[in-house]
Amino acid sequence: MGRFLLVVVLAGVAVGARAEDDALDRLRAENARLEARLRELEAENAALRGRVGSVDAKAERSVTSTVDEDRERTSLDMEPSRLDLTGGNRSRHWISLHAERGTGATAGGEAEIGIEAAASNGIYRRAEQLELSLDGTSLSLPVTSRTAALILAGPQQQRVGERETVRIAVSTDTIARIGAAREVSGRLGPTTFVLNPEQIASFAAVARRLASPEPDRRSGAAD
Repeated sequence: MGRFLLVVVLAGVAVGARAEDDALDRLRAENARLEARLRELEAENAALRGRVGSVDAKAERSVTSTVDEDRERTSLDMEPSRLDLTGGNRSRHWISLHAERGTGATAGGEAEIGIEAAASNGIYRRAEQLELSLDGTSLSLPVTSRTAALILAGPQQQRVGERETVRIAVSTDTIARIGAAREVSGRLGPTTFVLNPEQIASFAAVARRLASPEPDRRSGAAD
């Protein structure tokens, strides 16, 4: 009887040891899986940081500064870039931004967004507002001007279309809000569009330059 009990006890100990070994193997496998996933996430994070840095660098290069010493004014211009259209008029569209800083800047400190259409044929003639959505928050900006140029073709120079440029007033605060948004979509007349990450970053680049201290250009002042 004693010998039988000893065998049972030893068998139980062996089963328990195998169970512990199996549990330990599972924990090791799970730990290895988690470590592999952590390495993947670190690599993805590094790649994202690289892409963000590349986007910011391109955005900075897209903004030019022109200094007018006589008028004590600096003009900041975001070069035109192609808009990603999502509906409405399907001709090519570009967006740009002009802002000024300094004592000689335009009264009120207003900047202007420019939207140019290659062949919109007058559809913005009655446009009064640019409707934006910044991460789901709606914003309306007033159209201040519209210019149009006829597109002529053929030996008789017949009118085949019309190119339009619409100017929209935008405050420096709104430029910063656009630059800080993750998603920006818009509507001008029947045309809808979204801004890509580089365009959003370009608004942020203009906002940073508008917010930075203006250098003193008085004669003899330090740079």
